Amino acid sequence: MAVDTFVDQQSVTNPNDCAHLEPIIREIQQSIDADSVIGWHDMPADRQQSLIDAIYCRHVAATCHKILERSTTLSELVRSGRVKVVGAMYDVHTGRIDFFK
Repeated sequence: MAVDTFVDQQSVTNPNDCAHLEPIIREIQQSIDADSVIGWHDMPADRQQSLIDAIYCRHVAATCHKILERSTTLSELVRSGRVKVVGAMYDVHTGRIDFFK
């Protein structure tokens, strides 16, 4: 949904009336490289999935960075080695969780 609405320059449709869906989609869209999705609708499904995975990985990394940027407490705890902020991706099809370094 994030990529399709970005490519087609459409507003987010919200069939489930989720109050937070549009801001989440807009946040993810900030991780899309516009040049990488040129010809999106003509791409094979495996290429689209590869790009979606890359977009979501960039989004997770950006979110981890924002957490540390916005929280001086967490930033200090990370610097002191007491905690880590670790991004992860959950694959709903396989149940696998990939943790980022």
